[in-house]
Amino acid sequence: MKEKDTLRLVQALVLSRVTYGLPYHSLDRSEESQVDVLIRSAFKAALGLPISTPTERLLALGVHNSYAELSAAVLISQRNRLSATSAGRAILTRTGISPHPQHIDEELAGMAHEVRRQISVAPVPKNMHHDFHAARRNARVNWLRKQFGSASNVAYVDAASYDWQRHIVTVVDNSMTLLTSASVRTTSATKAETMAIALAVRFQERRGESSVILSDSQEACRLFLTGRLPAMALRLLGPKLTHHHRLIWCPGHAGLEGNERADALARAFCNRAENPSLSLTIPILPREILAHQRFTRQKYGTPHRSLNGEEATDLRKTQTDVFPHLLKLHAIHPTLYPAVCPWCGGRPTLYHISWGCARKPSDLANFLGKPLTPSMEQWEAQLASSDPGVQLALLDQVRRAAKASGALDVGPQP
Repeated sequence: MKEKDTLRLVQALVLSRVTYGLPYHSLDRSEESQVDVLIRSAFKAALGLPISTPTERLLALGVHNSYAELSAAVLISQRNRLSATSAGRAILTRTGISPHPQHIDEELAGMAHEVRRQISVAPVPKNMHHDFHAARRNARVNWLRKQFGSASNVAYVDAASYDWQRHIVTVVDNSMTLLTSASVRTTSATKAETMAIALAVRFQERRGESSVILSDSQEACRLFLTGRLPAMALRLLGPKLTHHHRLIWCPGHAGLEGNERADALARAFCNRAENPSLSLTIPILPREILAHQRFTRQKYGTPHRSLNGEEATDLRKTQTDVFPHLLKLHAIHPTLYPAVCPWCGGRPTLYHISWGCARKPSDLANFLGKPLTPSMEQWEAQLASSDPGVQLALLDQVRRAAKASGALDVGPQP
């Protein structure tokens, strides 16, 4: 089994049990620590790592969430789920929780049947993180450009905040011309994006045309998909629509011309310079929040799919600093393994033996056909690489160095 398969087993057999009931109990700090130990132990076993693997290194792999993160995600998910039905909203009200989704500052109401049947929403794709799924986002932009780049009934919408409780919404067509704009009083970015879509629908209705509306807000698209919107958006849409409108999600700040133009105009009306760091999509769904938390602390590359199981495990051991090396073996068997580098007498850490020793054998002095640079920065850069060629070359380097130093000699291993 490969790494992704063993991680799925942990998700199915361990995390599902942890998140089934524990988030609804009040655990003290020591009990939460015990759950975290259980979670880390399961992931170490799935990755083929020893139980002594440092927690900091394990977190840097970006493969698991802590119990606190999982618990918060479960509670957010349940609140969002209950807020979608009248019975669920009644339960939330009785328990003292505001009966609206986590990302909206007011309770939602259902769309009229005459309105909802005229608005179709394309499925919102998953795994579209702006950093870790750039290729998927670019592919979707290219598809949208090919499908709708020359259509006359396409509208791009966006919203921008100009203080803590007001937003500007804009609607742009394929010729990069501003069709309409408005100011919305709300603290919720999702609510503002919903208003932008409703404004585009109403504008096209007044023209007497059907339309295709592209929005970069996944959550606003999902609200239209579920048929429950803020009251302000419902009033703007009106009691009925006479033309069909299609809503499609597009990646924001990914080079789609209409989306970039709508964003630029919204910021211009707010008198705000563009700041991409503030414009990135905020994760809303629990799975997106958990993925964002994992990606944020991930430092090391995921083993490429071309690596076999043994190679992937050895790469993970190298990234977590538990691949057999003299210093680690000496701590376990001090009489069998020395605590000094056999070449220079230095401290024989994994980095020193594999990369940093200036007096290592000549066959270890080159990496990928070039002279090896013995610096910690270069070592960490190789550990972080996702290139299969670099990963295999690094594994070869580490294995040959361990063998040359005597760490892989026949004897007890950790």
